[in-house]
Amino acid sequence: MSGEGHQLGQNVAIGSDGDVYVQGEFENTMKFGSAELISADEHGSLFVARLSRVGQLSWSRKIDGFSDRRWAGMALTSSGEPVLLGSFSGIVELGTSTLTTNGGPDVFLVKLVP
Repeated sequence: MSGEGHQLGQNVAIGSDGDVYVQGEFENTMKFGSAELISADEHGSLFVARLSRVGQLSWSRKIDGFSDRRWAGMALTSSGEPVLLGSFSGIVELGTSTLTTNGGPDVFLVKLVP
């Protein structure tokens, strides 16, 4: 994992198949080999990625918005789908859904089904 700007891994989970799930944040770009995520704005983005037990990227996703976003935790369902908990102030984009706070920080909980 590499890229331009700040990158920070924050949480790791291991699936029953040995795959590794990494959760963190980045500014500008985040590269997983030849795959690249690009942050939508100067606030940076959150990311989650799934790597095989030998370190090959299976998939990666980012969460954007126009606000302060932070991860709080991650767990895996029995079928290996990551459930992500975080907080945000302002706006956060979760797939096709956009959430907006009413002034103070709020919480989001999302299950990824890649």
